[in-house]
Amino acid sequence: ADMCATMPSRAASAREIFSSTRAGRRTRARGVRVGARAAGAAGDGKQLGTAKLPSSVDVNVFEDAMFQWATTLTTSGQNLPFVLPQRVDRIGGGFSMEFLMSDDSTGAFEAIASIRTAVEDIEGGDGARAFIITGYGRIMDLVDTPVVMGSMPNAIRAAVTAASP
Repeated sequence: ADMCATMPSRAASAREIFSSTRAGRRTRARGVRVGARAAGAAGDGKQLGTAKLPSSVDVNVFEDAMFQWATTLTTSGQNLPFVLPQRVDRIGGGFSMEFLMSDDSTGAFEAIASIRTAVEDIEGGDGARAFIITGYGRIMDLVDTPVVMGSMPNAIRAAVTAASP
């Protein structure tokens, strides 16, 4: 019960949750889109980044290392505080990190945006693979996105090192 009292709700100030910039100035955030579409329905994804992986990388070890980084991101203390709570799930080829808000009417937590990753083969890459990072929902408007994306390059480098022979 105490934990739920500290979680952001839809009534939380938009300025606390969303950061939209245009020409270096903050603008007012629009309404929060909640539900399955915001959490990553097909067709509304935005590519946030890619990283080419060496062909010698053990993909299973790389995926495990990236999943571990994502699950411990909020508990390490290095990147705190996050405005929104997160849920991280393992998905085929990577992980899904969902940013959550509580619904005041039901008390349930719903994803308002997500980051999903996948390791894919590069065509003509002679066994090389790419780590694809895609955002869904209003991911670019969340103040937590730059923190996550800013720490991801070091996590990718560490995962490649751990997964290399």
